[in-house]
This record gives sequence, structure tokens and C-alpha cells, in this order.
Amino acid sequence: MMENKKVSEKKDSWLKVLLSYTEGSGQRLGISVILSVISIISGLMPYYCIYRGIDLYIRNLNQAPMQEILRWCLYALLFYIIKIVSFSASTWISHIAAYHILEGLRLRLTDRFLKAPLGDVEGHSIGEIKSIMVEKIENMEPPIAHMIPEGSGHILLPVISFIALLTLDWRIALASLVTVPLSLVFMTLTMIISGKSFTQYDESNAHMNSTIVEYIEGIEVIKA
Repeated sequence: MMENKKVSEKKDSWLKVLLSYTEGSGQRLGISVILSVISIISGLMPYYCIYRGIDLYIRNLNQAPMQEILRWCLYALLFYIIKIVSFSASTWISHIAAYHILEGLRLRLTDRFLKAPLGDVEGHSIGEIKSIMVEKIENMEPPIAHMIPEGSGHILLPVISFIALLTLDWRIALASLVTVPLSLVFMTLTMIISGKSFTQYDESNAHMNSTIVEYIEGIEVIKA
């Protein structure tokens, strides 16, 4: 029980930390999530509209109601346009929010370095500091700008698809769930394989940054 409690506390603290980065941009991210959900739903509607048009044509082969079929085709085009516009607006707003957040993180980190003891700062190489200031913070951009808005919409997509399949045939809906455990297996393997090399990559990247910065700073000394 105690272990489970600790795990839940860690999860809560991780989520709390992630949401704390959105300070001042929470409203933008909320609008981005709503637009992403609208985009996902609108992306499914053209399939339904085309299905209705084909159904009308097959049921009335001798006298196909062209006006109604055309109307469903126009509905499909309209929903597709709504999807593109909503997704573009969602991505645009989420990136504005993300880079406002990254700006705030860099300013807070700079303030920490200015107030930290000189010995602590000198204990880190210039490449390590540069890696934290530029690359580590930049790595926060995909989760904030993409994972939060797009992830919210794509979580809804399989739910809606599964409900739609249930209305057609429950056996088809159950068959579609076979892909879930398979995808989890491959995702787990990817994380295990990439996790082994990530630490080595991080250390090599910091060393490379230090070498490049020291080389550039040493050019003036060599010239002198």
C-alpha cells in the first residue's frame, strides 16, 4: 500500500510539474485542445458522408438522387475544410503557448545561475550549461505543443471509432482491439532499446558542446 501511494504521489507530482510549466498559457492550451478535438471529429465525418452518398446510389441504381448525393459530397468537403482549419489553428496556438513557456523557463534558469554560488556554476562545463539552456528546455516543446493538444484529440479518436464499429457489428469492433496489445509490445521494445543509448548520447552531446564552445573561445587566444 505504501509503495502504491508513493507511486501515485510521484505521478501526481510529475503532472503537477508539467502543468506548472503552462503558467500564463493555460488558456491558450485549453483552446488548442478543444480545436484538436473538433479536428479529430471533423476528420471522421467525411467518411460517414461518403458512405451515405454511396448508400443512396446503390439503393437507387435506376434513378440515383444526384442532388442528395451531391449534398452529402459537399458536407464531406465542408467537414474536411473544418478539420484542416481546426488542426492548423490548434497547432498554431499550441506553439505560441509552448514558446512562451520555454521563454519563461530559460529566464528562470538564467536567474538561478545568476544567484547560484560561483563554485557551483564552475563545477559544470560550458557545454553542459549550454545543453541545459538550449537543448534540454527545447525538448519540452514537443510535449507541450504536440502531446497535450494532439494527444487529447487522438485519445478520443479510437473511442469514437470503436463506438462506430459497435453500431455496425460488435465482432468487427472486438477484432479491431487486437492491434492494441501488439502496439503496446512494440512501443515497450522501442523504449527499452532507445533508453539504453540515451544516457550515452546525452553525455556525448554535452562533451561535444563543451569542445565546440572551448574551441571557439580559444580562437581569440590562438590569434593573439
